[in-house]
Amino acid sequence: MMSLVKSGDIGAIIYGGYPYVKSLEAQGMSRKDAMKEFEKVTLKSQQSGLSSGLSQFQNSRNPFARLFLAFKNTSNQYFRKQADAIISYQNNDIDAKQLAKTLVIYGAIQPALYAGVGVLIRSLLYGSDDENYFDDILMAIALSPFNALPIINDMVNYTARKQTGQKSWKVFNVPLFEDLAMAVQALNKNDISIFDVMGAIGTLGELGTGAPVGTYTRIVKNVLDINDKPKRRE
Repeated sequence: MMSLVKSGDIGAIIYGGYPYVKSLEAQGMSRKDAMKEFEKVTLKSQQSGLSSGLSQFQNSRNPFARLFLAFKNTSNQYFRKQADAIISYQNNDIDAKQLAKTLVIYGAIQPALYAGVGVLIRSLLYGSDDENYFDDILMAIALSPFNALPIINDMVNYTARKQTGQKSWKVFNVPLFEDLAMAVQALNKNDISIFDVMGAIGTLGELGTGAPVGTYTRIVKNVLDINDKPKRRE
């Protein structure tokens, strides 16, 4: 699975980086300087573990802050790119054409591509005949300004789907809340197992200490081929 992710990353770097570097060289920049400029731009627009490439909120060591930012690295980067472009325009560092280009790329094109790929994957993997794929793309573009805002993003997403008649399962989609809900549900079963207790303790333990209790529990259950998920009520 990781090989597919790596190949995708390499392909994106080649596809987007090669023409950018060649463009800089055509402007008189040396290959070495062009590569440095490309690396600097990449750190601003792609996922990076460097502190300089993350927001102050993302750099926080508070486990609750990290909880709300799960799976939001890319949306935060797009948000910063647009904010930086607006600030640069106000400081006369870029012209209106460059500002519009940046806002369209990160506010419309990227969300549209992401939604389009999601529709394609659902179609290929699950045979989903989604006739509303264009609505999904428009929805992704409309909601993109809120994607970097924890909690608010979930509320806006849920409200928008309700108002447009699309499927909406729950308001908030925060990993910890889901884990807590599953732990409570498991502890309310008639036949509680040791894995249910470990899972409940692991949720709080992972948040407080970072120890992968839940991961080890899942590994043991998979090795022993144990399936003790609570059944849904009919």
